[in-house]
Amino acid sequence: MTDGPPTTKEEWHAEFERRGFSTVQLQYMHGSFFHGPARAYAHRWLGEQEAKNKTAARRIPRVGWVLTSIAIIISLIGLGYNVASYNIQSRGDHASVHTVQLYLSAPAAEATYWMQNIQNSGREDAIAVKLKLGMIDFSGKNLKLLGTDEWVRIGVGAAQSSQFLIYKKDFLDIFVTCLNYSDERGQDATELFFYKLPLVPLQNMGSPPTHVTMSENNALSSGFSCAKL
Repeated sequence: MTDGPPTTKEEWHAEFERRGFSTVQLQYMHGSFFHGPARAYAHRWLGEQEAKNKTAARRIPRVGWVLTSIAIIISLIGLGYNVASYNIQSRGDHASVHTVQLYLSAPAAEATYWMQNIQNSGREDAIAVKLKLGMIDFSGKNLKLLGTDEWVRIGVGAAQSSQFLIYKKDFLDIFVTCLNYSDERGQDATELFFYKLPLVPLQNMGSPPTHVTMSENNALSSGFSCAKL
């Protein structure tokens, strides 16, 4: 110390650091070397260093806990993604038969053809495929079967078509189609849809039927069973 002894806490701390005193050295020298203000500031400096060390020691487990929590969350997200991917892939491995086209040859005529094309877009053959066309009133109490078609097996990617000759005198309020099938695992599946006549049916011009509204679909499908048709 060339310009006299330090007089403030900051000057003493700077002097300790300039001399390169370690905490151990200061602890050793505290009782024998320092006197007066130097001893008091050395004592205070040692106390502050100890407090800093304790704080750092507490932070290390806390940081480790945070990192562990982040790792667990990332693992759970990855697990959820894998489960979702597995479920999607599992569904894709099954048969999946659905309607691809509907057509009424002459909706306003006394007799018309209902033409329906279906396809298996799954990865397995569909077995015991059965298509039913019927009608139902808005109350859901009156049902009428208009026609059925069956296939022993529909291969992967294969398409089939049906034609039902139907008569206006048999019409109720709503058309209903039930498409039932099984896959090679013996799991059953059903496609159920409700339709109305085209909004503007023309006498000698074909057009597709119209889907019912969401509220109508919910009301009609509630308690409905294709086994009753």
